[in-house]
Amino acid sequence: EMSLNHPVIGAILKSTKFLLRGVVWKQVNPQEDLLLPSTEFTPGQFLKSCMDDMSHTWQDHIAQTLSMLTYGFSYFEICYKRRNGEASDPPTQYDDGLIGWRKLAGRSQETVWEWIFDENGGIKGIIQQDPYSARTIPPIPIEKSLLFRTTTEKNNPEGLSMLREAYVSYRRQTQIETMEA
Repeated sequence: EMSLNHPVIGAILKSTKFLLRGVVWKQVNPQEDLLLPSTEFTPGQFLKSCMDDMSHTWQDHIAQTLSMLTYGFSYFEICYKRRNGEASDPPTQYDDGLIGWRKLAGRSQETVWEWIFDENGGIKGIIQQDPYSARTIPPIPIEKSLLFRTTTEKNNPEGLSMLREAYVSYRRQTQIETMEA
């Protein structure tokens, strides 16, 4: 509500997101002369080829990742594909038979029904709930996921919203505006 309805908070969040989306991602160049086995790629070139060959752009992924500023965390399922050329399903720019990223599929914060923890308090994954049917969706293990969060305090997987400290002021301002209207 705060991110959508408050002009100052919305403007700050949007400007932060646009600034971070504009960051130029440099190619990783570990040992330029080292080629990955059975390929023509260096590790940095392969990483860049995976980033550029997804069903969505890298900038779109960054934009979705930045939803963690509002919610405290963002969760993605890593979906893979075999890189077998344009005629394959799903299509790919490369025909080298390697495994690449199909997409880094964002999972809405509102659908996270339950966090799964191991016996030592480590994060094992999530269980989602379909918002339309209320049925739970099979777990997504952390090994097949990316979890971005604003804080790691107490290993809380949900982090802490950047808006948390502004909530009391926002609520009071909203109540005063409602009474004055």
